[in-house]
Amino acid sequence: MNRSLRLILLLMVLAFLGMTILLTGVFATALPARRTAGDHAQNPSGQAGSKKKNPPPGARGFEQFAGRDAADKLIKGAATRRYAPAPSPGGLIRPTPQPVSERQAAIREGEKQYAAGNFEAAVAAYQKAIALSDNSASDNSDLQYALGKVYSDLERYEDAVAAFQAAATRRPASEVALYAAYQLGNAYLDLGKYAEAITAYEKTVKILSDEWKTSRPELSAQYLPYPHYSMGLAHLGLKQPERAVADFKKAIELKPDFPEAYFNLGLTLWQLGRAEAATAQQAKLKTLNPEMADKLAALFK
Repeated sequence: MNRSLRLILLLMVLAFLGMTILLTGVFATALPARRTAGDHAQNPSGQAGSKKKNPPPGARGFEQFAGRDAADKLIKGAATRRYAPAPSPGGLIRPTPQPVSERQAAIREGEKQYAAGNFEAAVAAYQKAIALSDNSASDNSDLQYALGKVYSDLERYEDAVAAFQAAATRRPASEVALYAAYQLGNAYLDLGKYAEAITAYEKTVKILSDEWKTSRPELSAQYLPYPHYSMGLAHLGLKQPERAVADFKKAIELKPDFPEAYFNLGLTLWQLGRAEAATAQQAKLKTLNPEMADKLAALFK
């Protein structure tokens, strides 16, 4: 083989090797590095910091249902801000300042800290006010209710249960007893104690159907749908869908424009295999809340 031919063959080999290296580099950059099983377990969504809030204990699948946020309307009249001081009258006449007791100062401090979102400080202030109270004080149950609300905001539901129980038992026929019974049910629901939640909601229904139906008929009619609705959620937690259906239907009977009740009724009926009835609820929901109706239709698929 002459020298010219050997040179040509050498150039051809070098060209082939160069092309191989180039193609290897292209494919290496086109394919991502393989993720290990450990990487996937640590972050299955592939997004840094993604975290999904768990449903209540034992409530597998509860995230599909509409929550009870709408039902919390019942407790509007018993917010912890009931102790906010009244505004000073205008004009030249100024009221004579009244001395503030240590207990009143603690109550005001609790209100101030709660309004600022400092819930731990609010707890300390309300506990101090309760400690300074006579057990027979007329508004001590109000303070227990306020303390329970702050505990709920802190997601300290066991503590909230104790506070709401104290509020509900001091003045059984009072307005606070109604609100405390309802919020007690909510705290039990958050703890996954569904039977206890139902008992508290049933007490709420009894107060509204007995004392309040005579003394405050308009408020009784306005509030009554919500404990029935919340009982439906609790019955779902107990895996009693037929009873939940009855609860949601009762809530709708009492409040025909209750979108969350239609949503949960439709979803429960669908899961029971009653597709036609479920679709009918979705159609009614469409006139009340189209966005929620679309979400329900997506769950059907």
